[in-house]
Amino acid sequence: MKKIKYLLIIILSFTLFIPITNAEVLKKADENLSLNEDISGSIVLAGNNISTDKSVDGIIFSASNVFKFNGNAEYIISAGNIIELNGTVEKDVIIAGNDITLSNKSIINRDTIITGNIVNINGKINGDIEIYASSVNIDDSNISGNLTIIADKINITGKTIIDNKLKYNEDAKIEIENKDNINKIEKTEKINVNVINFLDILINKLISFVRSLVVLLVMILVLPKLFKKIKNKKENIKDLCITAGKGLLTLIIIPILVLILLISSFGTPLGIICGLIYGILIYISFIITGYLIGNIIISKFTKKNVNEFIVGICGIFIIYILKLIPYINILTNFLSLILGLGIITNLFIKSLKRKKVN
Repeated sequence: MKKIKYLLIIILSFTLFIPITNAEVLKKADENLSLNEDISGSIVLAGNNISTDKSVDGIIFSASNVFKFNGNAEYIISAGNIIELNGTVEKDVIIAGNDITLSNKSIINRDTIITGNIVNINGKINGDIEIYASSVNIDDSNISGNLTIIADKINITGKTIIDNKLKYNEDAKIEIENKDNINKIEKTEKINVNVINFLDILINKLISFVRSLVVLLVMILVLPKLFKKIKNKKENIKDLCITAGKGLLTLIIIPILVLILLISSFGTPLGIICGLIYGILIYISFIITGYLIGNIIISKFTKKNVNEFIVGICGIFIIYILKLIPYINILTNFLSLILGLGIITNLFIKSLKRKKVN
């Protein structure tokens, strides 16, 4: 359980300080993305389908539905649904997803941490590897360090070699084809049911987190002025409370207006349209609140102009962490909703005032 907490801390730390060194790649990140040139430095990639066979002399941070890595990198931090590594990573790898594969072409020269549902390992790991999953399959792999697995099902087959220690939970259903290739085997205590539930929740939250990043990126590309206005406005506690109050009124008033339109003779089509817009506003309000939080936090550390996407990643990630905490998650959802709606309401009112002046 402590390892999972470390994982979250590490990911948050990197998202705060990774620079985007290739703006052209980022602009295409809302569609299918293929990295078509070597990168000198670190890079953030976000989209539906991402693939790369190039070299990145730094950290790759990816958030996607599908991520296929066929190149070279110094570090990889990846969150998504399907993640496949076929290349070489010179240092550490941190992965969180649903279906994760390290193929027979993958080489990781230092440590690896994986949190997922189904994990398939078929490569070479020149360090320690820790896996938290439902099902783990390791075939014809060469692991120089320790292998730690917390899972329901474990299969170790083929010519898999573990130079140091294999450590797994004693209640796992495990099959080992050749124990002679494992230096030492050690069992740990049974999995706590709460740990399994936490892992399931964590994976679902990570998938949702990836989707939010894609929406954030599209919003930044389509509505860049929106985020610049939020970024340039300095909010104090009093302003935030007033904004949240406006958001609460918006949350209450719009459904009443939609209901009136729906039951009226001529307002039904407009009521349906307003209802759809209301649903969209509720969804993006969370993203806008995340951007606001990220902007407040990053502005405390640096006065430099940080990329909008990095700002959004920071704030949205913090909200998702708070959503993992019982009771706090209810308050987080409510405050994120009304604060985001309040910001949208403020911008809408200012837009109307400008039109009147003009």
